[in-house]
Amino acid sequence: MVASPPPSPRVAGLLAASLLAFAGLPVAQAARISNRAGASRAEAGSGEASGLAAHATAERGGAQSAVRVASHGAQPAPPPPAAAGTPGTAAAAAPAADPALDPALARFAVPPPPPEMDPVADGQPADTAIGSYLVGRVMEGPTQNPLPTQSSVDFAAGCPVLQEWPTSVEVVAPDPCQSYPAGHWASPGGILGGGEPLMSYHLQCWMQAPTIEYSVPSGDAFGSSVTAGVLVDDTVTLYDCGGNPKYSIEERVYHATGKANPQICEKYRSCDGVVWLQYVIYDYADGREVAKTPYLSLFQDRFEVQDKLGEVIATVSRGSEWTPTGGECGESRKWIIEYAVRDKPGAFSNPTEQWPIAEMVTMISVRDLNRRPSGFLAPTTCELKSILPELVLVFLLAALVGSIVILWLRKGLVPCRNFMFDLEDRVCPKRMRLPSRYEDD
Repeated sequence: MVASPPPSPRVAGLLAASLLAFAGLPVAQAARISNRAGASRAEAGSGEASGLAAHATAERGGAQSAVRVASHGAQPAPPPPAAAGTPGTAAAAAPAADPALDPALARFAVPPPPPEMDPVADGQPADTAIGSYLVGRVMEGPTQNPLPTQSSVDFAAGCPVLQEWPTSVEVVAPDPCQSYPAGHWASPGGILGGGEPLMSYHLQCWMQAPTIEYSVPSGDAFGSSVTAGVLVDDTVTLYDCGGNPKYSIEERVYHATGKANPQICEKYRSCDGVVWLQYVIYDYADGREVAKTPYLSLFQDRFEVQDKLGEVIATVSRGSEWTPTGGECGESRKWIIEYAVRDKPGAFSNPTEQWPIAEMVTMISVRDLNRRPSGFLAPTTCELKSILPELVLVFLLAALVGSIVILWLRKGLVPCRNFMFDLEDRVCPKRMRLPSRYEDD
């Protein structure tokens, strides 16, 4: 009788595990016994077929006796403890704590080191090996510190945040004798001044439009206000330090014909009817109106800033008897802004978000230096400097075009005409007209 070939180690291990589980052993113990049996069979090799067959026969006999014991109701004895140094001891050892699973250890985890390629063992091309060697010489290794979060990066690169804002702010108007208007904001300091500085501003004369830049006392940029265009400047846009538009302020000028105001006519020489001005603040994101002033007379000394429902946000008044048209150098020029205490939520209800009112008053102070009796603005030195290069460029372009036309009429017209006649003679040469035989029919 031909003996059947012995089963493979994997099949024998699975069979033994199933028999032991059927006999009543726990699944984990049966799995460990089957693993040890499979490992011993794998180490035996394919050349020891007879030994494997005998071992499998012994295991089957043991499994049958375990089944008989289970059928008589006896409980199987637990397996003997593994000796020290055996594979079973290593398998039963508790696994190490994983920082990714343990929250207490997660904050101490460091990123793993980057993989390093072996130019010989990894079998990379020669050019890649040379490039890796050269780059590895000049590049620094990765940092062992954790990478910063996006919120910390945004906070470090963000604009200055106003931690507090007083209920009363003094806006120092620019001196008319300055080449470029400049001033500051401060908390109230009385007649002699000395209030805590809040913000400083100065005018920058850019190519496109005049720009007022604001900075906090530490010197960091806070934002800017840019006129919409040169000579057409009825709108000013307020930006933060990152160049993001936040608000826009529109200046409206109305002229009512009729009898002029005697006081304004005598003081400001505005005698042709009555001039009214109004300022409206819009949210740049959606274009909705958030605040406005009532209709103001020319160079009005006191006015209110209201929201769209008519609630008072702030009251603005001149700090002393000074006029925008006065040309005295070094004169104290102040606007006092008194913010109203508001319990209801709405526009500029948060004190640290009331800075656009101060920027509007600053805009009024700078524009009143060049305001005409008609209410409109005269071109400033900054605007003239901005428009002068454009005018020069247009003049040069017109002169260039005119020179080309004159040069063409004087030097190029006759040669071009002769060339066209010659081309016509070569392409369409003249021929003698031959009468047709059917002309007289």
